[in-house]
Amino acid sequence: MLKLNISGTIGLSILENENNKIFIFYDDHQNKKYCKDNYFISTLLNSIIKNPKYNKDTCLILEEPFINNNDKIKVLWSESKHLEYFRKFYSKIINKCGKNKVCFGFPADIRLSLLDISIEEIMENIELNKYKINIFNYFKHILYLFDIEVFSNNNKIINFLKLVFSKYTKSNYYIQLKLKIMNFYKKFIINNKNIMLNDFIKKLSPEDYIFKYDKGYPFFDTDNIYFFDEIDKISSGIMEFFIIIMVILLPYKFKFIYAGYYHSNNIKHILINSYNYKLITEYGITENIEKINDKTINNCINVDEKYFI
Repeated sequence: MLKLNISGTIGLSILENENNKIFIFYDDHQNKKYCKDNYFISTLLNSIIKNPKYNKDTCLILEEPFINNNDKIKVLWSESKHLEYFRKFYSKIINKCGKNKVCFGFPADIRLSLLDISIEEIMENIELNKYKINIFNYFKHILYLFDIEVFSNNNKIINFLKLVFSKYTKSNYYIQLKLKIMNFYKKFIINNKNIMLNDFIKKLSPEDYIFKYDKGYPFFDTDNIYFFDEIDKISSGIMEFFIIIMVILLPYKFKFIYAGYYHSNNIKHILINSYNYKLITEYGITENIEKINDKTINNCINVDEKYFI
């Protein structure tokens, strides 16, 4: 059986149900240990959308910003070759989508629509003293999206997301996610609405600064709530929920998801445990990455070529 070496991903999970097949690729953003032949995932995805077997019934759901203008976005991991190639590929398909209305790729990273400044920038204190916003206004889009605070909103993207989410408010995932947000709201927001974000962060206790990512599933633990940790898990959880909805709603038989390792891992488990998808096969690292020595993780997987022909 012929094998295909793919650079720019450390793992692949293939799932299916009676309606469609899902390919979930796991990205290790800063890993530069590629396959020797340098066949990158962007080249693979480009060949897939041109393949007659796939192209009329295929979509790519990608961890790319869900905004109109990317000019002001700080590019992370700019030295990673696979991400450089992928951004060029993504730019081309999105431009084609805008001009010709032939869309293969759909952005899924709604986090910058929810929060004006990213968790990375907050943790690094980048120009934090220049960023003037109070606690309520910083989190208001998330609170509005989950009906925790109700007010008149004129943000088109948030209103669109609220309309989409409104169809799934009775789902178990939505209920657990809202519970997590409510716990965060009660601990950090409700009594601090008018405090400036930068002043609030400076006064946090050492415990609140702890950033301990829960790598298990489900990640909706409520025993310990750490400020930065919870912002990351809440915003990531909302993005992952949006990806799940796209998987459900987009009318394509073949769906390819490309996201960071932990997002892909969560999405896989949600699809299996909550939406009746079955795991067909896996390649590379898709579980328990925290138990593996970083130095041994290659950004390269060896896959049976039959899945992409």
